[in-house]
Amino acid sequence: MTTDDREIFKEQIRQIERAHKRGKGFVAPGTVRHLDRPTGDGHAFGWVMVGVLTILSVFVIKGMLYAQAGPAEYTARLDHLATGGWLEQAGAVLFYPDPLTRVIASALRSTTNAPLSDN
Repeated sequence: MTTDDREIFKEQIRQIERAHKRGKGFVAPGTVRHLDRPTGDGHAFGWVMVGVLTILSVFVIKGMLYAQAGPAEYTARLDHLATGGWLEQAGAVLFYPDPLTRVIASALRSTTNAPLSDN
């Protein structure tokens, strides 16, 4: 191996090492490819799922509370909450019984003793 061949080989090794540091893989022609990593930021999907699950959890909790207390008691508690400070008022707005909350509460009605006759 001549000096020029060694320099070319060393430069190829440096290119491969730089590519590995950037998260890239090296696949030589004729070899089996093992580096089928998705491109882009994989963490973005995880944060979206956390957000969706958080929102869904809030609706399920609202539905459970609505089913347990019943419409009249739930509304009375929200009215009392709305007369408090800014944090209590924000909670009253957040826990206002929307249609999805009522649907979830209706689905949970069989597991609780609270009647859900009125809206």
